[in-house]
Amino acid sequence: MKARMTAEAAFRLLANGMSRAGTDTFLPTLVEHLATILDVDHVLVARVEEGHYAQTLAVWSQGVLHPNLRYHLAGTPCETVSGREPCLYACEVQQRFPKDELLGELGAESYMGVPLLGLDGTPLGLLALLKNAPMSLTGLEEEILHIAAAQAGAEIDRSSARQSLKQSEASARESERRLDTLLNHLPGMAYRCLNDPEWTMLVVSQGAEALTGYPSAALIHNREISLASLIHPPDRQPLIDAVDDAVTQGSIFRVIYRLRTACGQLRWMQEQGQAILDEQGEACYLEGFITDITEQHEAQRVQEAVTRVASAITTRIGDDYFHQLVGHLTEILEADAAIIATVDSSPAGLVAAAGSATPRLSTVSVRVDGERRDNHSFDLRDSAFAELADSCKVIVRDEASARLPGTPGTFAAWVGKRLENTRGDTVGTILLLYRKSPEANAFATSVLRIISTGAAAEIERRQDHRRMRQLAYFDGTTGLANRVRFMEDLHQMRQAAERAKAPLGLILLDLRRFKEINDLHGHQLGDQLLAADDRASGARHRRRGADPALSASG
Repeated sequence: MKARMTAEAAFRLLANGMSRAGTDTFLPTLVEHLATILDVDHVLVARVEEGHYAQTLAVWSQGVLHPNLRYHLAGTPCETVSGREPCLYACEVQQRFPKDELLGELGAESYMGVPLLGLDGTPLGLLALLKNAPMSLTGLEEEILHIAAAQAGAEIDRSSARQSLKQSEASARESERRLDTLLNHLPGMAYRCLNDPEWTMLVVSQGAEALTGYPSAALIHNREISLASLIHPPDRQPLIDAVDDAVTQGSIFRVIYRLRTACGQLRWMQEQGQAILDEQGEACYLEGFITDITEQHEAQRVQEAVTRVASAITTRIGDDYFHQLVGHLTEILEADAAIIATVDSSPAGLVAAAGSATPRLSTVSVRVDGERRDNHSFDLRDSAFAELADSCKVIVRDEASARLPGTPGTFAAWVGKRLENTRGDTVGTILLLYRKSPEANAFATSVLRIISTGAAAEIERRQDHRRMRQLAYFDGTTGLANRVRFMEDLHQMRQAAERAKAPLGLILLDLRRFKEINDLHGHQLGDQLLAADDRASGARHRRRGADPALSASG
């Protein structure tokens, strides 16, 4: 890092670049700022494609943004980084990789590469630093590089998700076209029945058994069971009304409803048919076909859910984002309650996140029976959802009387997903709770898996933001506000005093002979003394009602 750039300035510059996340200028701005912060000559971000090729997404070289390029990874230092661990070649990188023509064109003497991973840990690409002189990085610079790599990976992942969504929408439109053809020409079950209350079957095709679980002979003349009795009760009257309206108007009826199969499974059916009239013009028979569209129907529901969540992600951040997300969860998945919680940010909570203690969760959004509730915290392993602490999969459970800490009442079932950051650390959880077991667990599982990715990314972004603010505005030795924060606070206080036409006092504290302590005993002991003095000063000021951060900063 250049000597003239302080850590606070570096993190402010990095944070400024991070604010462009989700825009086309994010990656170009990131490589430019990294070149300035880390004092290197070249920075590039590349996506690794099939066939062992790298496609750059942003290239900064010698103070200028360059056009993107595509190159083969074989024989390059990037090959040792992609999908693996960070790798540093501090000097003589051209001698180590003589076949890499790009190194010679850039005049690189050293190379540092960091792999870029998706939110689920999938390798996406790499972030490379090159310098025309030997390179060495401090611990602070490595942390800056780690944060930049995490944000670059998340940005590539988000871009891929948006592209996948577009492709999914195109695929869904094509599937609808094929489905229409299938329904019109390849029916699952053809039938002819009387137009009576039980729709007594006269003719049933062999597809009946695959559709309902009952052989066709069992349905003919309602010998064992009637098709009408298999229709899901809430759907029966709307179905009857739709068919009656079509018969009255002399038109074809097309209806969608749920049907309970022989094994007890609830499936979605699409039926198309028409009435057959007798000599007097009365509808004596109904003819048509029925097709199982469960997979298509569920895929469409998931697609709609993904679209709504994607819209929320692009327009909401922070607490509003989580409130919006919980609202979508309860509405889409018909849940009675839902929460999003993060791992407690206290030291005890951070240790718990590593798996050595009981994880303590703090809710950031709680919704019960359509209303937002107050946030609270609880120990995960002491709750009914303890198994979430040990599994990264979506878990579906029927419980006799599961209780959500901080919320009255009991629930009969729950669906949960642990949230992890890009490093695989637990950062929180999502929970859906039902007073009655849901019918479509597969749908809930699919939607929750998709939604959890965005929630985990937002939690990690907030943690990175807090970390950057801590490094930029607080002293690492004492934990108190640093000079930059002091100057900003002093400026605000001065403006307030001038508006109020009131005096403003400033107390300056000095440690006598502090330089001698550093010279004789070393800076480490000096830092310990400074930290102890700041803690004592803070305690005294708190007893007197003063602001310890302002006094210590002075």
